[in-house]
Amino acid sequence: GPLADEGAEDIDLINAGGQFLAPVPGMAFFHSAEAFAMIRGGHIDIAVLGAFQVSERGDLANWMLPSRGIGNIGDDPLFVDLDGADDILGTEDDDLRLSPGSPCIDAADNSVLEACSLDIDLALRRHDDPNTRDTGSGRAPIVDMGAYEFLAGLGEDCNGNNLVDSCEIEIDLALDCNLNGIPDECDIADGTSNDDDENGIPDECELDCNNNGVPDIVDILDGTSEDCNDNGIPDECDVVPPFFAESGELGPIGFDSPQSFAIATPPVALGDVTLEFTAVADLLSVIEFIDVDINGVAMGSVFVEGAQDCPKTPDADEIIIPAQVYNNAVGGGDAVITMTATNAVNSLACDGENYITLAIDYSLGGMSDDDNNNGIPDECETPGDLNGDGTVGVDDLLILLGDWGPCADCDDCVADLDGDCGVGVKDLLILLGNWG
Repeated sequence: GPLADEGAEDIDLINAGGQFLAPVPGMAFFHSAEAFAMIRGGHIDIAVLGAFQVSERGDLANWMLPSRGIGNIGDDPLFVDLDGADDILGTEDDDLRLSPGSPCIDAADNSVLEACSLDIDLALRRHDDPNTRDTGSGRAPIVDMGAYEFLAGLGEDCNGNNLVDSCEIEIDLALDCNLNGIPDECDIADGTSNDDDENGIPDECELDCNNNGVPDIVDILDGTSEDCNDNGIPDECDVVPPFFAESGELGPIGFDSPQSFAIATPPVALGDVTLEFTAVADLLSVIEFIDVDINGVAMGSVFVEGAQDCPKTPDADEIIIPAQVYNNAVGGGDAVITMTATNAVNSLACDGENYITLAIDYSLGGMSDDDNNNGIPDECETPGDLNGDGTVGVDDLLILLGDWGPCADCDDCVADLDGDCGVGVKDLLILLGNWG
């Protein structure tokens, strides 16, 4: 029936939305208990129960909002297609997503949101629609009524799965290794990223130790790089020593005197980055420690526990940083590592003789030794193959005889097979023992 005129409301005659109705001939009305008895008794073909929000456990958010009083909205929710293509309610083709302008947008109650953080499409709840005034309850953004959050105009859906890209990435349903806000699968599909090895990972996110723009595994597969020991690392990278740098003593270190260590354009890390610290400072208390950042990006804290005040043997601590976190912080430029003490750390402690040191160490991909500096991992070489042609023969013998005697440079003496910094009979015997 129609809504009652103001002043003619009957408290016992309301609709499911809590609105007062005016009686008209032919109207039938009954107590809410009788209504539920008819529903639960199977006497009603279809019943739609309204609620501000339903949790995954079946909990119903309140039927009342302080800002609106009791009852639901009592208006058309503007579903996309209430009865689907078959025009039958309650079948699988019904689309109960909200259309633009629905009164259910930003109109629910956030009180059970913890259990309803995702909608039925696995999209994040509490997306604000800038074109809709908030009428629900809780701190903005307000969740929508119904099983689906209204997402129109709130973000791209590059793979057409009805999930906003930013939401997919945020809840780890899609990978975004290059941190450009677009799922990796879409970067590959639209040509923004290459995927030469067809493993679903953009090439720029895969290891490229020789910086040629091609993933290492592709270099190996197409023969551009050798991998003699089959460890998945191109030989030219397998023999690269790790990166290492140290600061020396930096002091004083205290709340009013942070210290920094700058590294000009450090190489890309291909393994975890270890920052090792030693300190002689005012660090005994639990509120005395040192925060560490790289180019303003927080990396952690050291000397949080177990440190001493002005110890005779410096305190030691370390932070281990994933390679991607480090590389993102450096961004291809300089690395400025800053150590900032908490307010409780006195820079005048230890008679002013306080300091902190830093050493940084990480892999550049190298896993093998190359004692003769020929670019081939030692484990792939045959002792006596001095020219690197894969066999031991006359040419190698001539090289050894030409180097006979003490080595001019012990670190660059190819024919010194026994490592005694000289070429002699023992080296000759090793060569002859591997002839062929």
